[in-house]
Amino acid sequence: MAADANGRWPHRLCGIDRKFYTSDGSFTPVHFINEVCVEVCVPICGFGRPQTDVDVLVGRDGCFLTVLEMGPAGALKKNAQNWDSQNWQRFRELYGPLSSPKYRYDMWLAEKAHFQSESAKNES
Repeated sequence: MAADANGRWPHRLCGIDRKFYTSDGSFTPVHFINEVCVEVCVPICGFGRPQTDVDVLVGRDGCFLTVLEMGPAGALKKNAQNWDSQNWQRFRELYGPLSSPKYRYDMWLAEKAHFQSESAKNES
């Protein structure tokens, strides 16, 4: 996906969300800021990274909801004014009471292990 002849990008590639697309238009849910901070898209469900742009929560302004993950320093909502109460609840579900990226990672591992054990049961 690319800009049209007039240099305009499709709506979802405009503005603030554009950093989550590669030059060929492929979606990537993580934007690296520096070695200790990444900006990540918030998935609609689950603890893993969104696989496509339609799996990302959007805020009041129609742009992706994102979080700055700063390792042991915690996680912060980016553009907090665009988060409604339901999305704030999703943030707490993902990052726990201490706003911790490690909490999200641990929950993702637990979710993945549970899914794999259920798959193994179904194969038997």
